[in-house]
Amino acid sequence: MNKRGMTESQLLFITYLMINVLILLGLLFITQREFTGAGALKQYIARDVSLLTNTLSAVNGNIIVNYNTKYPYELSLNKGLSRIKSDRLVDFPEKYPYIEIYNIDSSVKNYDFTDDKKQICSFRFVKENNNMGITRGFTCKNKEEFLGAGGKISGGDSSEGYKVV
Repeated sequence: MNKRGMTESQLLFITYLMINVLILLGLLFITQREFTGAGALKQYIARDVSLLTNTLSAVNGNIIVNYNTKYPYELSLNKGLSRIKSDRLVDFPEKYPYIEIYNIDSSVKNYDFTDDKKQICSFRFVKENNNMGITRGFTCKNKEEFLGAGGKISGGDSSEGYKVV
């Protein structure tokens, strides 16, 4: 029986097995991260923002909407598409169309991780004098204490001519 190279072939086989297990675990981790948390909510937030944009286009007068999110996102509205991207390095943005009545061309991040506090803010949709835009809102909380997602309804001050929703 020829046993030359038997030890090397066994070590090579074990190395290949370990590399395959590491690749499989990495793919499972990436898949699990995409289907939970910020990755899973991107599709719904993109649709919700498109519907909100359509609704604000139909409203008469001035209106401000604060849209709270639980995770850090980058939202861009341009050319009739709302795109939402999370703060991860490797991320595929979700897209959803909306009716473009007003020329909205803006991109906003709702987070600020430059300082020590790591704040997540709301998105602020503003329709004023037949112009519409989006900015980072004033409702900011620390990443650890932020609870709830979706639009927040609050009272408005009619003295300024705005309705805050």
